Amino acid sequence: MFEAQYLLEGATVYGPWVARGGDNLLFTADLVSLSDGKLEVRVYHKALEDEGDGVSVGPTLVATAVGQSARITKGLKDLVRYQYKSVSTAGSPTDIDRVLFRMLTPVWFDAVQ
Repeated sequence: MFEAQYLLEGATVYGPWVARGGDNLLFTADLVSLSDGKLEVRVYHKALEDEGDGVSVGPTLVATAVGQSARITKGLKDLVRYQYKSVSTAGSPTDIDRVLFRMLTPVWFDAVQ
């Protein structure tokens, strides 16, 4: 988890790669404030031997209101990271949309056999 951070309109930021803690992931974004925008969070994964940026997996978390939003992603490979994207919904060229958010500690769990 990190303290709340601003993400300006149109910005796309990737988090660091981390080793997965289980087959599946429950991830939660806490949207503190926003100004006519929305936050999109995607999970990327890749195997240890793979090069590159990895591939998006599971559903995209889209937060459009203050509060917590969560998603579950299943079948993860060895390394996992988040992509954060601020998307404008107002359409005004003079306003700078921004979101203030933080990611909560992820919950890792294995599939039941």
